[in-house]
Amino acid sequence: MRIGLCGLFKSVWGGGESHLAMLSSELIKSGHEVCHFNAFIHHPNSPYSSNFFKTIFKLSRKPFVEDFFYDSEVFYHTLRIHSFAMKKNIDLLHFHYMNFVPSSWFFKKIDKIPVVVTLHWCPLDYPPELATKLWHSNIFRAHQYLSFAFGIKYADKVISPSKYYAELIEKKIGLRSIVIPNPINIEKFARLPPREVARKELFLNAKDFVILCVGRLDVEKGLEYLIQAFSNVIRECPRAKLIIVGDGPLKSFLINMTNKTRLTNVFFAGRVTNRYLDLLLSASDLYISTSIYENFSISLLDALAAGLPIICTNVGGSPEIIENNINGLLVPPRNHVAISEAVLKIISNESLRTNLRKNNKVKAQLYSKSIIIPKIIGVYNELLSSK
Repeated sequence: MRIGLCGLFKSVWGGGESHLAMLSSELIKSGHEVCHFNAFIHHPNSPYSSNFFKTIFKLSRKPFVEDFFYDSEVFYHTLRIHSFAMKKNIDLLHFHYMNFVPSSWFFKKIDKIPVVVTLHWCPLDYPPELATKLWHSNIFRAHQYLSFAFGIKYADKVISPSKYYAELIEKKIGLRSIVIPNPINIEKFARLPPREVARKELFLNAKDFVILCVGRLDVEKGLEYLIQAFSNVIRECPRAKLIIVGDGPLKSFLINMTNKTRLTNVFFAGRVTNRYLDLLLSASDLYISTSIYENFSISLLDALAAGLPIICTNVGGSPEIIENNINGLLVPPRNHVAISEAVLKIISNESLRTNLRKNNKVKAQLYSKSIIIPKIIGVYNELLSSK
């Protein structure tokens, strides 16, 4: 098969990008040809700049276009993908970003190419209070909603990483999708460095209680509530350290917030390499996610596979990964008191931490790439066999 994977069109690296990179490598290992339509390759964790992939078609992107000329950008990229797909005889296109959903009708009706869409994000339930200034325009939000609802119905198959998203799409626009969770590279986590080695390399004390959070520094991640909660935690447990990995528009705000509250045990690591993240996962005692909005977090899956105790907010697809008091603790979003109480509960209960670690390693097996990727390839085969 010749698969066209349409990827990232923003200057961030998150769960969707990790999913796409893993899918790409597994498709190539299975003997398929992968053509990438991607506009952002310069990131420490991006595999797109390596020679591993057989074909990479990089779409040029002008950053100023994104917010003000949404339609023209999509139209321009649609034509470029159309031209390249025709030249390379692409068998199937797999979109991983909502921006290209409205173009599904073009590829299905004009090019006669089957289209699969994986919804890592969609506008159907995004909280208005989390939106950018542009999003606060009712006209723009209505436009995105309607263009999505129109385009998604032309996709031959729609994949939802979570049951939450599948139910949302069916309820809002009457469309049924296939639930295929995001995959984990289980083998990678079996090779994590020993805790003592990781702590030594990261200059962490053996007695430190290390709390790790990974994600974009953006409003939807609820990190201000995490910092508020940590100010309560540090009073009860001075040896606690909070390490926040990621970058984003709220970085300066969060650093200023930390400085104002004089929290010296909060560290912003910024963007890190995969190796550095592996060290952090191995060295940490607890993983925490305080998202206000979430689909099916790959960072949460990584923590699961690393066998870390987990605290996360009860939003989106997260409760499908974390069962309260079984393999983690669920807390309400925007509630720093509940977050701090959950953290202190785990710090003070070694038996609970041990059980959560054990149960997470078992639960992680359900999302192994050896189980998930064949399901995606099965969707491809089904479409192409009926073409």
